[in-house]
Amino acid sequence: NAVAAVERYRRATEMDPLAPDGLIGQARLARAAGDLPRAESLQQQAVALVPGNAVVRIELARILFLEGKTADAAEQLGFILQRYPGHPAAVELQTSIGGN
Repeated sequence: NAVAAVERYRRATEMDPLAPDGLIGQARLARAAGDLPRAESLQQQAVALVPGNAVVRIELARILFLEGKTADAAEQLGFILQRYPGHPAAVELQTSIGGN
């Protein structure tokens, strides 16, 4: 139930605003619903909480790519690959969007 899931993730964010999990969950649901601007906003907030987390940045890159913001997506992937050379998920997404 997407409505219940959104509510639970929203409450999780309120209970612990410094943990990215509630934001990430809401962003994934928004992406699945096709609300990419909301997904991006939520994922940007999650990245701000855990800027070095590769998984969080990869999800942001995925959303940016889906929005047609290829350069921004590539920038996120570049950050990840600089920090974690050869990161499999980052390399896979970079290949998908046509990066080197």
